[in-house]
Amino acid sequence: MNFNSDKEHTIDYDTIIKEYSSLAYSICHQYKNAGLPLEDLQQEALLGLLDAAKGYNPTKGSKFSTYAIWHIKKRILAALTDEKKQSLQATSIDDIEIIDKNGTSDYRTDSWKNNLPSDMPTQEKRVIYLSYIEQLTLKDISMEMGVSIERVKQLRSKALRRIRSAQNLPSSE
Repeated sequence: MNFNSDKEHTIDYDTIIKEYSSLAYSICHQYKNAGLPLEDLQQEALLGLLDAAKGYNPTKGSKFSTYAIWHIKKRILAALTDEKKQSLQATSIDDIEIIDKNGTSDYRTDSWKNNLPSDMPTQEKRVIYLSYIEQLTLKDISMEMGVSIERVKQLRSKALRRIRSAQNLPSSE
């Protein structure tokens, strides 16, 4: 493969994929048990390979494969990070299913407060209500309560831990 140092050169993506896809696939196998399906990892690896092709400058003195490895890993790690963030944010009302004293589930929105621990501070109750009953975003909750988004996250985490503890549920942390 011949890279031109001229900014106006065209990149032959087909050739890059043919010559370096095995490199990309070997890197994604290092992350196969990290939380994403292998097919998703392979897709991210190939996108990283294409990112490398776009940014590679042969006049800098490094081999393309060395340059590509960094971009492939960067793309895979970004995808894994996004997946972890999404799974942490996916805590839903199902995760904090409210169980009444008879052991039955209660999803009525008018009785949700009665099922929260009695020692739960008002701010934490409000965050739970706004998150799971009103289904507001973190940003909307922070604006509604006049606190930072980070503070909303802290309050929600504390509230969820308190609920799990009160119901003797295993912690997800």
